[in-house]
Amino acid sequence: AISITEQKKTLTELRAQVGQLNAQHQSESDLAQSLNAQIEQKTSVLATVSTWLTEHVADQPLLTNFPETGSLKKIRAELVELKAQQKAYAKWSKNTNASLKNNQSAIAQENKRIAELKQKLPLTEKALTELAQGKSLVELEGFLQDQRQRVQDFQELYNLAKANQKLSASPFSFFGLFGRKEPINHDSKVLEAELAALKQEISREENIKHTLETAVFRESLLKKMASERQHLIDGEPCFLCGASEHPYVEHPPKEANSQQALSDQKGKIKVLMSTAGKLEQQLKITNIQAEKNQATLTTQAKTNSQWQTLCNKLNTASTELNINKLSLMKQLLNNEINELNTVTRVIADYKSKQTSIEQVSALIEKSVVTVQRLQLNTKQLETERGDRAKAEIDNEAALATCRQQEQHLSEKVLTQLTLLGEKMPAKGKEDALFDRLNARRQDYQGYAFRQKSLTEELEALSAKKALCQAEITVCTEKLQRYNQQLQGEEIIGLHLALIEKQQLLADQKQLIVQQEAEFSMLQQVLQDKLQGTQFTSLHQLSEIMEMLQHQPELERQLAELEQEIDAKTVLLEVSRLDLETEQAQLSTESSPEQLEIQLKSVTEKLTIANLEAQRLEQLLKEQNQLQLKFESTHAQLLDQEEIARLCSVEAAQIAEESGIDFRRRVQKRVAERLLSQTNAVLEKISGRYYLRSVPSEQGLALAIEDTFQANAHRLPKTLSGGESFVVSLALALGLSELANNGKSVDSLFLDEGFGNLDAETLYTVISTLEGLHTHGKTVGVISHIESVQKRFKAQLQLVKKPNGMGMLKQAS
Repeated sequence: AISITEQKKTLTELRAQVGQLNAQHQSESDLAQSLNAQIEQKTSVLATVSTWLTEHVADQPLLTNFPETGSLKKIRAELVELKAQQKAYAKWSKNTNASLKNNQSAIAQENKRIAELKQKLPLTEKALTELAQGKSLVELEGFLQDQRQRVQDFQELYNLAKANQKLSASPFSFFGLFGRKEPINHDSKVLEAELAALKQEISREENIKHTLETAVFRESLLKKMASERQHLIDGEPCFLCGASEHPYVEHPPKEANSQQALSDQKGKIKVLMSTAGKLEQQLKITNIQAEKNQATLTTQAKTNSQWQTLCNKLNTASTELNINKLSLMKQLLNNEINELNTVTRVIADYKSKQTSIEQVSALIEKSVVTVQRLQLNTKQLETERGDRAKAEIDNEAALATCRQQEQHLSEKVLTQLTLLGEKMPAKGKEDALFDRLNARRQDYQGYAFRQKSLTEELEALSAKKALCQAEITVCTEKLQRYNQQLQGEEIIGLHLALIEKQQLLADQKQLIVQQEAEFSMLQQVLQDKLQGTQFTSLHQLSEIMEMLQHQPELERQLAELEQEIDAKTVLLEVSRLDLETEQAQLSTESSPEQLEIQLKSVTEKLTIANLEAQRLEQLLKEQNQLQLKFESTHAQLLDQEEIARLCSVEAAQIAEESGIDFRRRVQKRVAERLLSQTNAVLEKISGRYYLRSVPSEQGLALAIEDTFQANAHRLPKTLSGGESFVVSLALALGLSELANNGKSVDSLFLDEGFGNLDAETLYTVISTLEGLHTHGKTVGVISHIESVQKRFKAQLQLVKKPNGMGMLKQAS
């Protein structure tokens, strides 16, 4: 016999296997439906592709025998180039003959000019010799410098004489009437004695003035206090001075006119001060005049000495010339100036003729060089004319050969184009024909590749469908077998469960009866033990037991309350003693009026203290705000300092670097940002390739990291067409993101670029572009290739209207 647990385990295993088989059966059924739908779709597409290939079977030769329109274009271009060279040779020969003729004419003119200059040169040299009279230019310039110094000395001699005449002029002379004032004829010592006596008198008068001011103050005080004397009582203290006797009450003091005396005294002092000021001014003028007279005498003596020294230097000292004869000195100065002008004019003529001689010599040398250059140029032209003749013959031969090749290739291409239903392209139209034929070849190749792909895919789908049907049959047979087994096992499990439940019910009833008997016995025992104790009920006993569990906590709270009562008692006693002491002091020291005054004073002080506290709180708030502002500003300052430091380091680095180092460093940073943007796009598009920078002498070099090949680095040229397109597209998107300063570029337009791709690469590229839509990018493709157009649902077509204008219309 088996247990219920083993039976449940068996049922669980059977149900799990049945569920797994049902899920597998459903999965295989769904797969079969999907495969049928795919087979129908692929069959329909294959029929369309096969029909198109049948209709365009004429384009099949383009895959193996493509017309050589490129070679034809190349030969035609070479033919045009050879014809242009032939024309250039003819034009060069004509220009060379003209240049030779011009060179011969120029050589004759230069020889004639050289002869004329050689005749002019001796005449100019003779005139220069007669002008210098045997002296060189250095000697003439030395004589000019000596004469200039002599003119300066005579000018200085004349200036010293004029200065001496001004200094010695009397007050009644022409200079004295307008240049000097009447001298002050006072003795400075006498003025100083008078000023000292006057200052002593002023000091005495100032003392008298101070005494009068004190008397005026006392008189005003007596007048002010006269009305208060009636309140004074003999024997009682004065409220002002505290004296008990008041003699002014009965015998008031006599009033005097001290104010008038003070005014007279101030006037007298003012007159004395004015007199003292005039004396000080007069003394100052006297001292200044004395100093001026002494300085004038000293200057006059110095001027005479300088004049005499200069006369001795110029060898003009004689009995006729003295410092007072200004007219004679003026005449000597004019004579020296005339001599200086003569020497200056001779030197200028000398330099002019010398320059003329140098210019003539330079012209002769220049003409000789020109003649040599023209002769050399003529010789070179003659040599080149001989070499050009040989090159022209070679060009004629190459032109004839090229014409034969062009004719042969034209016949071959014409035969190929006739089979394709095309005409021979005119010159310059070869690229258009090549594009058209290439588009036809790509279309046919694309459809052929598509037919092959669809055939292979249909074969693979048919094989998958057969396997799927076989798997569905196996699952159906297993499900039937397992369902029958599961039904039998469930019947057995129900029978075993019923038996187990009946046995469990009998055991539970027996256990309940046993526990009720034990409870009755324990309750009776507890009642017997409670008799003779202070507890009357079980509820009271439960409460006491609960309190015993919290006994340590209750004892701790009781101890804390007792300590708090003792502390409050001590404080109460201290407060009582303080109160008694204050009451005793108040009863002995202060009256109610004094207490009221004290209370008022304390209240005022408290109000002032409150106001001061409010002011301090306001200041504290302001200080806190300022502190916060300071911390914020300080943080900004630290940030700006850090930025400034980085900028300084950057500026220092830029200053130390050369131009090329700076450009390379900037290019490196821009390249890093570009690669970061590009790799982010590649992560979304391919998930396989990543661009990496590698060191290079030329600057930026790129490598492709392939994660499907253990992160191996590949050169960009090793990528296939589709892979190159994906990487180039990501690089273009990265450049656009970098150029737009972080703004997202959500649209992209591709203009052609598909014409040179094979069918497989074209399929990969278009699938990649379609995948960009899932990453939020809108892609617009501009193409005239039909196979590319059919892959896109939304299409716009540019249509030409009869008036020559264009318009857009929705094609699909």
